[in-house]
Amino acid sequence: FIPLNSVKDELRHVPQNIKEKIYKGEYVELIHMIPKSPSSNEKEKRFVIVEGELVLKSPETRKINDIETWTSAFITFSSIIVSRNPGQAQSLLKYMHLIRTGANRQGGSGWKTYDEQFRYRKGVNTMLEWGEVDNELWLLYMQPVKPYPNLAESKTLYCFNFNYKAICTRPNCKYLHKCLTCKGSHPHVMCFRSRDGHTNVRNPTPRLANPRSLYPPTVRPGNPRYMGPRPNAY
Repeated sequence: FIPLNSVKDELRHVPQNIKEKIYKGEYVELIHMIPKSPSSNEKEKRFVIVEGELVLKSPETRKINDIETWTSAFITFSSIIVSRNPGQAQSLLKYMHLIRTGANRQGGSGWKTYDEQFRYRKGVNTMLEWGEVDNELWLLYMQPVKPYPNLAESKTLYCFNFNYKAICTRPNCKYLHKCLTCKGSHPHVMCFRSRDGHTNVRNPTPRLANPRSLYPPTVRPGNPRYMGPRPNAY
């Protein structure tokens, strides 16, 4: 026969003053829901060597940094609430599922900030429901974390003479000689990017913006279109 522990036995590690705050709907740190290890003593200071000197250092404060530890703490937190108000059980389960879903989608620590901020607001406004999503906090902290842009790629500058004139006469040009559209080795004026994502080169002959401006006008003898000075008819 294996004796089963009651809920009260499982909550003995939570100080009574913390329980009273939870009963009143006040904000508490969930780390108080996690039992302390027998060897840990938060008030005990230890001597450590820092940069060659012996320093008396206080122990680090316990923190919740992962979703599994948070889940264990929130289950204890919920048990304290349900012991006085059983009707909150469904809402608390929905809230726990919400935080765990956000942690899996978001990929950072926004879920932790969402939980802290929501419980802060819950402590001020007890009319808030556990099962309702706070849209403002969700947009701020539960959106997926976007990767930072590649700084090396974002600072790349392309040569405009190469792209728009199909020729660059700068010696040792420091700008990139690649297409602005598809990053290919041809100029932009010779590139055609199709809708299906394939890139085709248009015309092997460079298309210049104004090719006549590069050469002086020539006049050929005997040109029927040449209008030279006419002799005086008078």
